[in-house]
Amino acid sequence: MPIAQPIEESIVSQVSEWDGVSVEQRRGGRTEFMFAGEDFGHIDDDGSLDLPLSIPVREALVAAGRTEPHPMYGKTGWTTFTIRGEDDVEEATKLLRLAYCYYVLDVSHDDGKASMADDIDVEAELETFGADDDLREAIMAMA
Repeated sequence: MPIAQPIEESIVSQVSEWDGVSVEQRRGGRTEFMFAGEDFGHIDDDGSLDLPLSIPVREALVAAGRTEPHPMYGKTGWTTFTIRGEDDVEEATKLLRLAYCYYVLDVSHDDGKASMADDIDVEAELETFGADDDLREAIMAMA
């Protein structure tokens, strides 16, 4: 069943305000959230929020019951959260924020791009997300 447009618009309006983020519409109804030319998450027209993360981050999210392994790429870092209604907007936005921080940290390791992560307080972001110890460890391994 397609995701309701106002629900997707609510998520897009929040995420598009983050520094360096662009939102692109793709064929088939996919909405991609981009940072530094990379898709850090996308919403498919069926309400699936897919996030490409590392395997340890995905495992921590799945173990905490916050996401599920991606149905096609379950042995990779891809993970999925199903947006069923308005009650899922906050969690979807939190997951996208986590993926955004993950990508900012990842890009900051590239030469000349370290300053991109200067504005990210990783500890505060993890606190807001409600990260457990396993997720903290997986994310902090990148910092």
